[in-house]
Amino acid sequence: MLVSRLDAFAQYQREKAWVFEHQALTRARFIAGDAAIGAAFERLRVDILRLAARAGTAAAGCSRDARTHAGGHPNRSGCSTSSTTAAGIVDVEFIVQYLVLALPTATPS
Repeated sequence: MLVSRLDAFAQYQREKAWVFEHQALTRARFIAGDAAIGAAFERLRVDILRLAARAGTAAAGCSRDARTHAGGHPNRSGCSTSSTTAAGIVDVEFIVQYLVLALPTATPS
């Protein structure tokens, strides 16, 4: 939930946000409240995700995937699932988020 002024949110996203926060922004959607604020948020979200500079920082986020497979979130159940195995849904989601951040034209509107 966004509980700050839109301009403060924009400044934070442009100047201080970490890669994982921009990954979360790929999934963020306005769902309730003032329609004008929702429209402004959506424009801001798309603008931030389209920043060309994001390509360099998105690549740095790839280490998350390596940590997951190196034991950061091991599957100890003994069962292979589509979400925990290599090329599972977690990897697919990560790849999509990476592409949205790395390729400004891939940003959904």
